[in-house]
Amino acid sequence: MAFMFIPERKRQAYLLIAFLAIGALGGVLWFGFVGKGSPGITEFFVPPPSQELQIDFEIFQHPIFQELQEPGPPIPFPETVGKENPFNKAE
Repeated sequence: MAFMFIPERKRQAYLLIAFLAIGALGGVLWFGFVGKGSPGITEFFVPPPSQELQIDFEIFQHPIFQELQEPGPPIPFPETVGKENPFNKAE
């Protein structure tokens, strides 16, 4: 049985990819489980605003809004849509 060795360049490429993958996995595990600087779920909670929401409707009194008109009549749909069914022929 002959041993097949990987050429030097391919071996370096495979090792580089493996080290990058291991480093990325280690970073995810470190910052996800071990790192103390990662925020918890409760720190992302945003409390509701304490003030009441008020909307200023005076913007609709602007002359640009006064110039708007009602849209035209609706466009009627055709009675038949598409082609006739060739398998449903009445003889």
